[in-house]
Amino acid sequence: MRTLVLAACLAGCADLKPDYVAPASGPIATVEIADSAGVTNRRVLVHGADICSAEQARLVGIVKSKAIGVDYVETHVIAVEANKPIAISMPWSGDVTTAGTTVKISYCQPVAVFTPAAGRNYRLDFASCSAILSDDRGGSRPAQIYQGCEQGLPEGDPSRMFFLKPKK
Repeated sequence: MRTLVLAACLAGCADLKPDYVAPASGPIATVEIADSAGVTNRRVLVHGADICSAEQARLVGIVKSKAIGVDYVETHVIAVEANKPIAISMPWSGDVTTAGTTVKISYCQPVAVFTPAAGRNYRLDFASCSAILSDDRGGSRPAQIYQGCEQGLPEGDPSRMFFLKPKK
């Protein structure tokens, strides 16, 4: 069963098409996004104004991909609009455990929110359910994690691993 789940996940990774578009003008900053949890095939998403909306989330790519047809990268570096809040997530799933026919997957989707300054460089290191935000001036702190979403069933494109919905 575990092999089937892993194979399905890897096949889904190869079908993903990044659709994040960096700003073409105006003040920008750069953000390097990395996984410090040691997870393979971890997606990087930039959220829209409605942070909990799958339709507004844009896929940057995958870090540490083991999927055929997806380049292996340790990090993704993107340009973002400066001086306005940005929300970036990196969904995480842990061990798959089975109990008879029931499959349990540990899952978390921390959404780091911050306002980058123009011309600055940042790094987001995502652990399983948290992130550290560092900047080019040597500052480092836990990233603010958005608390307005809760986990739900995937809507839209489930291959993106987007399992967030607004809290009720």
